[in-house]
Amino acid sequence: ITYCDDEELVKKPEIQSLFKKRINEVCEKLAPYEQVKKFTILPHDFSVKTGELSPTFKFRRNHVHEKYSDIIDRMYPASDSTTL
Repeated sequence: ITYCDDEELVKKPEIQSLFKKRINEVCEKLAPYEQVKKFTILPHDFSVKTGELSPTFKFRRNHVHEKYSDIIDRMYPASDSTTL
């Protein structure tokens, strides 16, 4: 797969399919309420520098929700009956 940067790579249909296939394989062993229904691949890892992780590498949910609210909203639009 040819690509210029990670942002271009994560948008490739082949990459999306690869992740979807692997997620579905893992989810087969889980109860329906535990399964991943929707996902978005980001072009970078979460890090302390970008604020998604604390200095002790704990996940900062509030910061992630604020920073990626537009992506989350696209995954779970208000009109979607499965919103959380």
